[in-house]
Amino acid sequence: MRIDVHAHFLAQNCFNVTDSAGRHYGPTIVINKKGQEELIQRGRSAGPIARKIWDPETRIKDMDATGVDIQIISPTPFQLYYNLETEACLWFSRRQNDEIARVVREYPTRFVGLATIPLQEPDKALAELDRAINKLGLRGVEILSNINGRDLDASELMPFYKAVEAMDVPIFIHPGGVVGSERTQNYYLTNLVAYPFETTLAAAHLIFGGILEKFPGLKFCMAHSGGNLPYTRGRLEHGYHVRPECKVIIKQPPSHYFPLLYFDTITHFPPALEYLITSAGADKVLMGTDYPYDMADSQPVLTVQNLENISEEDKQLVLGGNATRIFKL
Repeated sequence: MRIDVHAHFLAQNCFNVTDSAGRHYGPTIVINKKGQEELIQRGRSAGPIARKIWDPETRIKDMDATGVDIQIISPTPFQLYYNLETEACLWFSRRQNDEIARVVREYPTRFVGLATIPLQEPDKALAELDRAINKLGLRGVEILSNINGRDLDASELMPFYKAVEAMDVPIFIHPGGVVGSERTQNYYLTNLVAYPFETTLAAAHLIFGGILEKFPGLKFCMAHSGGNLPYTRGRLEHGYHVRPECKVIIKQPPSHYFPLLYFDTITHFPPALEYLITSAGADKVLMGTDYPYDMADSQPVLTVQNLENISEEDKQLVLGGNATRIFKL
């Protein structure tokens, strides 16, 4: 099976929503001058991808054209709504989880779903996590790289990690609320540069903040091939041995915890992907696309198949074997 672990999905029941105070949330669809359906997010155009992002039939056609058997669908980052009051975010989370679960039920051989929950107050989110996993049948949970500026080693997240570890489902981490956003407004640098750095920062907090030490059973899958982490791991390792700040919490060097992380394949550079597979291990890398955005890998299966220095056995792990295992498909 060829499984895409990084595929964005917009729940139709969360489009163009207005609350009791008249505040507007969610994306809208407009018809542009070319007669195309265009997605508008936060007042900006995301291009003519509207139908792809919510319509299962359109997605399946694209999957068939690129050799993808299954998409593991998760909400787009801007719809995790950590910036809202907890009850409002919970309302959106329930609607999104319900809609993703409906799509999975209607197309059980093509889609697997990830949940979202209001992590700004983790204690209030655990009931929805339980419902999404144990009642709706979703196979994991998506979170952002920080929770309204709080890093992923924040003490209030410990009940969440404990619950997810007990459920034995993966956590997919996508960058959001990026650091230094005021300096990345030009040239699309928020996506090109800040997203990978934000993922790196999140992973560093998981390592140095002791999350991987306290919860070794957690399965974190880092978007965009882990950002810069695979290529700066030596710097983290060296820092641990020479700087006391790095040893405040963890008892082992970063190399001890690095094998607990998973990564998608979105590097856009075959030598970088080959390095990731050989350094992290073929059993830690999962095919991903970033569908349906313009930054997606439009031929993810070929990307893996065309790697010259990776064995066929390892390619099969990356294409779907690893995802089959950790998502229990």
